[in-house]
Amino acid sequence: MPGSVGIFAEADVADPGEPATHANTTAAASTKAVDNGAKTVRPRCGRPRKVVVYYFDSDAENDEGVADAVENDSTTSPSEELKALSRCGPPNAPERVCCYSHCGHRRAPAHRPISPENPRIGSPTPLGFFAFGMTMLLYNVHNANICRLNMATMGLILIFGGLTQFVCGFFELINRNTLGCTISTTYGAFWVATAILFLWPESSYVEKDDNNYMGGFFLLWFVFASSLFASSFRSPFTCMALLFLVPLNFLLQSIGFFLNSDTIAHVTGYLGMVIGALATYIGMAFTLRDVYGRSLLPILFQKRMRYVEW
Repeated sequence: MPGSVGIFAEADVADPGEPATHANTTAAASTKAVDNGAKTVRPRCGRPRKVVVYYFDSDAENDEGVADAVENDSTTSPSEELKALSRCGPPNAPERVCCYSHCGHRRAPAHRPISPENPRIGSPTPLGFFAFGMTMLLYNVHNANICRLNMATMGLILIFGGLTQFVCGFFELINRNTLGCTISTTYGAFWVATAILFLWPESSYVEKDDNNYMGGFFLLWFVFASSLFASSFRSPFTCMALLFLVPLNFLLQSIGFFLNSDTIAHVTGYLGMVIGALATYIGMAFTLRDVYGRSLLPILFQKRMRYVEW
């Protein structure tokens, strides 16, 4: 906040009903000495009662930024006004200001900006990983020719993999997570398109696509997924591995359609099952970390391409 000045005051009011104890102040807090006759005595303070933080905007016209904190017709200084506002006890109760500092805008206390590490709302990232992973896992059971595609899988693709993940992307946008928003919204739309591909009835206007067109379709998705992998080099190593395997899966699907090869299609299905399991694992790891405040399952965070677990 350029052009602003921060005033920080910590007030301590001793409670007459409790015994006096030494104040638990930080090393930066300066204790005011009290002159008791010829001897200087360190005062005994109660525990802190209130912390007051005010910002005085020096760039505001006609002192509009200061009007809410200090009246325009007041002749008192900001420090005296803060001391008066810091009194939270009875009028006759002893009041002592244990810490008072005046600092510029670079050192003034401020809220942490919203970011993926400091989200504005609860993190939707675990739900997005669950939606992508479980859908990818069950859909590729069909691609690996383990079982036939059924309505249960199509419902999961349309609602959980498509709609849920698409909505998660916009919550990522609220938390200023551009990469997470792009991944969730785009892959959510991909799963909706996949469901329509199988569920929409064929007619004279809508025909089933041939293999060459589907090969080009997945080749385009390979280019998009590769750009996401190129944007993930600051992400945890597990997320980097996931975003590397996804474009590889799209590339194999494209080659399988161009060559009309069932073998490549089956290999792609097994690779997709691995991708789905990895995405589900990452969703579990982030969920446990958000709940318990520490990583119970390794996520492999990195800092400058080195492993750092938080």
